[in-house]
This record gives sequence, C-alpha cells and structure tokens, in this order.
Amino acid sequence: MKILVSLLSSLVVVSSALAIANDDCATAQLIPVIPASLSVNTTAATTDNVGNCGHAQPAQGAWYYLIGTGDRLRVNACDMQNAGPNAVQIFTGLCNSLICVGGNDEPWPYVCDGTVATWCSILNQTYYIHIGQVSGGGVIYFQILNLGPCSTPGGNCVEEPLVAPITVTGNTCDNDDCCGLSDAFDKQYLVYLPYADQWEFKLCPPATTASQLYVGTSWCDNSICVGQENPDLNSPCYARADCPCSSLPAGYYYVTIEGGFDEPQCEPYSFTVRDCTPCISTEIIAITGFGVYNANLCANTVVSVSVCMATPVNPAEPPILDIARGMGTDLGCEDNGSEAEWLYDPQAWTIVNDPLHGECWHNEIAGVAEGSICVTFERLLPVGFLGLSAVSGNRRVDLRWSTASESDNVTFEIQRDHVQIGEVEGTNSPSGSAYWWTDRAVENGVTYHYTLFSVDVHGQREELATVDATPRANADGPDFRLYPNYPNPFNASTEIQFDVPIATTVELTVFNTVGEKVATLVNELRPAGNHHVLWDTRGMASGIYMYQLKAGNFRSSHKMVLVR
Repeated sequence: MKILVSLLSSLVVVSSALAIANDDCATAQLIPVIPASLSVNTTAATTDNVGNCGHAQPAQGAWYYLIGTGDRLRVNACDMQNAGPNAVQIFTGLCNSLICVGGNDEPWPYVCDGTVATWCSILNQTYYIHIGQVSGGGVIYFQILNLGPCSTPGGNCVEEPLVAPITVTGNTCDNDDCCGLSDAFDKQYLVYLPYADQWEFKLCPPATTASQLYVGTSWCDNSICVGQENPDLNSPCYARADCPCSSLPAGYYYVTIEGGFDEPQCEPYSFTVRDCTPCISTEIIAITGFGVYNANLCANTVVSVSVCMATPVNPAEPPILDIARGMGTDLGCEDNGSEAEWLYDPQAWTIVNDPLHGECWHNEIAGVAEGSICVTFERLLPVGFLGLSAVSGNRRVDLRWSTASESDNVTFEIQRDHVQIGEVEGTNSPSGSAYWWTDRAVENGVTYHYTLFSVDVHGQREELATVDATPRANADGPDFRLYPNYPNPFNASTEIQFDVPIATTVELTVFNTVGEKVATLVNELRPAGNHHVLWDTRGMASGIYMYQLKAGNFRSSHKMVLVR
C-alpha cells in the first residue's frame, strides 16, 4: 500500500481553474491501456445529473471511457488533499441513455480518503467512468487495474442461479456493492423454488463479519424479506441472518447477500435455502386400472408399485408404465416445475400374492431427488416374448422368434441397421406362436444388426430384442445357435437345445428378472454338434427367466416362463 501511495503522490496533477476537456460523457477521455494511473482536478467541472449509481454521485465529475477486456476491472480513487470524499460511477450504454453497471462506490479508507469500484467487464464493451468528489471539486488521483478473469459467479453483479433446496458456500473476495443497500460487498443469487411450500433462507457468515440477507422479486429488492439476525449460541453459525420459514409460491426469487467491506476482507460463508416441511414420500402406488397416478418422491426413499387387474396375471405380459415429472390431471401429466429424479427398471417386475387382489405385479421406484411424479399405466406388454435368434447362411440370414402369448398384437417389424426391411403379421394367439423371416439382401462377411419390434392395435411399437449375424460363403456346416426352449411356458422341466460348429467351452446359465444367476446348466468343453440340456426347476418360483449361451465370442439369450 505504501508503494501505491508513493506512486499516486508522484503523479503530475492536472489543476486548472479552466473548464476541463472531459467535462461530460460526450467528451469522455479514452483510457487506452490498462493498468493506468491518472489524476484530474474537478474544481472547474460543471455539475452532472446522471442519476443514482452507487451510494454517492460526483457533484462535479470528470468523464473517461475504456473498452472491456472480459476481466474484473477496478478503479481506485484517492483524495490526497483532503478535499472531501470521492465518488465513482461506472456505466454502459450511450451517453444519452446510460446504464449503471451496479454499485461501484465502495469506501476505501485503508490508504486514503478514497473510493474503489470493481466490476466484471464484458469483452469489447464500452464503459464510461464518472469520477470526482461527492461535493465540490478537487484533485483526484486514480488507477485503473486488471484483476484477472471473472471467476466469481454471484459476485461483481453477475448472478448465480440456484435450485432449492440447496446449501452453497462462497466468499467475499473482490466483490462489489451492486445494490447500494448497505456499504458492503454484494453476492447475487437467482433462486428457483420448484414448488409452493414453507421456505427458509439462511446466511451463515463468520462471527466477525456483519452480514445481511435480502430476498425480493427483482434485483436489489427486499420486499419479501430483510434477514434478521438470529443468534444461536449452540451453533457455529452464531451471527447468522435469517429469513424464517414463510409460505412462498413456486418461482424465481432474487437474493442479495451483503457483508463486510470490499477490501481487504475475504471471508467465507454458507447460504442455505431449505423446505421447512419435511419431505413425505408416497409409500405405494396401487394401480387397479389404466390411467394416471400421482406420487411424491423423496431422496433415498423407495415407492412400491403394484398393478392388480381383474384379469389373471400372465407372467409373459408385464405392465408398461410411463413416469414423468409433474402432476396427473384429467388432461394427463402436466408440468408443475417438479425437480424429481428417480431410478426405475422396467425389466424388474415380479409377481406377488396380494391378500385382497390375489396375484399382482410388483416393482419399485427409487427416489433420487425430491419432487412430484405422475405414473401412467398405459397397457400390458402385448407380446409375451420368448426369444430371437439369427442363423447365418450363404448370402442370407434366417431370423427366428417365438412368443409365449399375444394380446392386441398386430404385426412384427424387422429392422436391419436401424432401417425397416420387413414385416410379419402376428397370430395374436393367447398361447403364442413361432415365426421366421429370411433376409436375402445381404453380403457375405458383413455383420448386420437386427432389431425386432411388436406393433399393437393402437399403433404403439415395443422393441423386443436385437441380434447380430454375419453371412458366410462356407455356411453349409453347423453354426452357433441357441434354440427356444420346449415346452414354454412349462411346469416342472424344460429342454434347451443349442449348436456349436467346433469343439469349444460352453457356458449355459439361467437368470431371474433382477439379473441374479439361479442356475448353471453347462460349463465345460463340448464337441461340435447339436446338444440338449434339461433344466429341472424343483425349488424355483413361478416367473420369467432368461437363459444365456456363451461359446467363444458367441452370445445369445432367450426368455422362458415357469408356471406352477
């Protein structure tokens, strides 16, 4: 600081009783290089009337302008002759329509009777500097400094968006007074409340810093709350500022945190917006018919979902749910600003016995973030799908699939590399059917990716399975192949058949719907040829199971249904 005083004292003072050249905005003097050190005598300056921008307005000001660098810029102004307190204003816009950058009028009593202004500049933006004494005129020494990149969101009059509930930490380093609500630094937050409730805003500063909290409906507004000091002798946040729990609608709220001087303090703090009403999660969504159902999620909670229909449960036709943020109405699921997040596995349905409804489908929705959701029960899976296989031949691929049941199913669509190439009419048989389709528009040595879809009577499509195949010219011998089990559905046991073209280690395993391995049927070297394996299901519960064959790089799986 002594070096700065020495530097300022050595400047050549521009002191003249004549009117100064840069007496108004239109004749502002360019500051071409930053940093810069200047001085000016404003005694002969005329009175300016530019409106409030900061705590004080220079009565007789001189004008300068500079081009923004995209960094934090600072004006240090010093009155070395005790002519009176200084005032600094920073503007953008045009001279006939100036826009206050914000505050920019901090007392700077640590070196001289002066003022400091700090702001986050925009690259290539023109900024006008209005500088002088609060009353009368005199000699002003000042510097323009570059403080480096703008790296303090929420400070220097740049708001930081937040979504409640939340707790954030910050500090007061190099922040400016944007609102002029008090003679202190500002931190700006734009807080979004996602739903109407009782909300509290709480600031926890260091005990040595006198801080204040303002909440309003626009910038620098305190119409909703001026935080009251709420000492808590049992809390590390002793000198906190608190806007107590109050009923607020969903929407955006403007928060200004003030505390301490701009220099040299650099104090940490924490800021919290919390829902005063504890989150109450829905325990169970009981679905008894098609439609929309509402639920509330809390973080780290689980909501049970049961689907109990009047018709008997078909293990091959689990429910299809659509889950979205919002609130269910007669018009469907409408957005209400909910920020709910969740985990849901559509393949994790199990069949349970309900005391009132008998057999029902059961699943779970795990809450990750609090909020409301609407669950739409659209339909049951129209196809009880058992499996898809692809057999490669010479310039051909044979696709084969089977179903355990079909209801409201119209057709099957076949895609090759995400382009539809075929369609097979469904039988819509309650007991299921077997299908095949041959693709002859292929080249040997090229691997193709096939996807099978079912299309119901409403035109809705469901992806059933995918499989890869590579046609080969020498495909006369056996190929790797996993066949659908027989019978399917089955009661006590079922037979699984597979082909391997060469002697290789084969692993045939069975999984339940949550991915747990329940049986290993084969795990050994098998010779080339066709093989049959019987799965005895004694001790296994009714439900859907997957069996998977691994042999070398070959992988294939099918679905089967056990009914007791």
